[in-house]
Amino acid sequence: WRRAHLGGVLNALAMIAFTMAGANIRLGITAQKLYALFTHITGWGNTLAFLIGALYETRGLAFGAGAANSLVYLLFLIAAVTAFGQAWLLWRGARAITRPG
Repeated sequence: WRRAHLGGVLNALAMIAFTMAGANIRLGITAQKLYALFTHITGWGNTLAFLIGALYETRGLAFGAGAANSLVYLLFLIAAVTAFGQAWLLWRGARAITRPG
């Protein structure tokens, strides 16, 4: 249960931090919506994966070894992919602030 509780708290703090950072970058409307979507998917994907992993005593380190393990793996994988997209948008928006115009 420690992973489920700690994972949820850390993901909530990360979502707050990324939301605060997202409010201070320069992105177009579509990119802002995509950034918000990526933030939600990353946060909820990780939180649900930690919770399901704790309930079914699995870690989701590889696909297979049961449905619960595969679900946890896929949730973590989706969260990781959206985290990269989120980081790229954050970099792009922060870079736009430093450029004149």
